[in-house]
Amino acid sequence: MANRPNQKLRLLHLAKILFEQTDSNHGLTTKQVIEELYSVGYEAERKAIYRDIRALKSFGLSIQQKSGKEWYIASRPFDLRELLFISDLIQSSPTLTKELTDTLLAKIHCFCSANQRRLFRRQSETGYSVKQDNEQVLTNLEQVCNALQNKRAIEFNPSYRTKGGLSDTDNKKCVYPIKVELSEGFYDVTYFDPAGEFSTYRLDHMEQINVLEEHEKRSPTKKELVHRCQATVKTPVVLESKMEDLSLVHDRFGSQTETIEKAGGFIRSYVRAPLDASFFSWVIQHYPKIRLISPEKAVEAFNKKIEQIHRSCKMNRMLLSSGEFKELTRYLKQAVEDLIEEDRAGAKFETEDDFCEVAADKVES
Repeated sequence: MANRPNQKLRLLHLAKILFEQTDSNHGLTTKQVIEELYSVGYEAERKAIYRDIRALKSFGLSIQQKSGKEWYIASRPFDLRELLFISDLIQSSPTLTKELTDTLLAKIHCFCSANQRRLFRRQSETGYSVKQDNEQVLTNLEQVCNALQNKRAIEFNPSYRTKGGLSDTDNKKCVYPIKVELSEGFYDVTYFDPAGEFSTYRLDHMEQINVLEEHEKRSPTKKELVHRCQATVKTPVVLESKMEDLSLVHDRFGSQTETIEKAGGFIRSYVRAPLDASFFSWVIQHYPKIRLISPEKAVEAFNKKIEQIHRSCKMNRMLLSSGEFKELTRYLKQAVEDLIEEDRAGAKFETEDDFCEVAADKVES
């Protein structure tokens, strides 16, 4: 009877050994199980091992024996494919810092065997994507979700980025969160302030979030939400593409997208999309393979965004009109031809640097 507590602990250690060291491709013989138990301070005979395994199986663990020799865990909460997928999501998330990424990866590795962990180590050698430096992002997420559930206001410090990382401002904000959503790899919090003004802020740019005791003074009406947060409202739009480019639409909106064939080999796709910078950037990226056809308000919003970009770039001398570009090309071409003609006429250049220096003076003049 005195040994019974140890026997119960032995059962737990047996489950741990099987879970950590075995999988469908790697098992342990009964002799190896006995040796592993002995290494952690527990003695057992073969009959005891069989009895303990029957107890674990009756408890619900999926333990099987390969070819009547090796014991292994046949089923886990997550299979290897699912864990690899989760690992990829964690490593590619720009919201998480490198430290948080490492912590989460170590936690999910507990769901696989030691042999499977080697595959994760090889996978992680490819490196992380660009990572942020706000260590409190998961705490912030928990705080905002808590406020949403209990319909409470939150208080936070907006932060701005410096060479040394994120720096707080002293301008505390008290707002009423409406929702938090993942967009382009980052969490965005949509909220309204006591004056009824709506806005969206990056969660990883929020510092010192506190959930306040006061309840929401009021909930936003649907009309206000649509008016203030148009970027979160999905609008039915029509896109046009060739059949060979339809996969671009499917990649973003799904293969169940409703389509209609038009004359000339064109396909029109009917989707719902937010009229925001992300959607417009996607259209620009794939133009002219993808064209925004309707509705009129979507086309107008798209054209307005293009005009804003054009006007902004032109003010900063980053963009030339087609006429200006052609004029500049003609001028440079003539300047080079003049330099070549001078060289033929006797203006000798001893080195290539001499030629480049004269050419630069010509262009500047």
